[in-house]
Amino acid sequence: MKRRSTVVHIAPALMKKLEELSEMYGLSRQKTLEIILKEELNNVG
Repeated sequence: MKRRSTVVHIAPALMKKLEELSEMYGLSRQKTLEIILKEELNNVG
């Protein structure tokens, strides 16, 4: 099954925060964003 790609546009202030978190945890920005989104989706459900 082919994974669908999604483009997410992020406000500059959030992008800065994402870069800081990525550096702090030593992860790529994409991986950090995936973790944040999974956590948020878990909080909603």
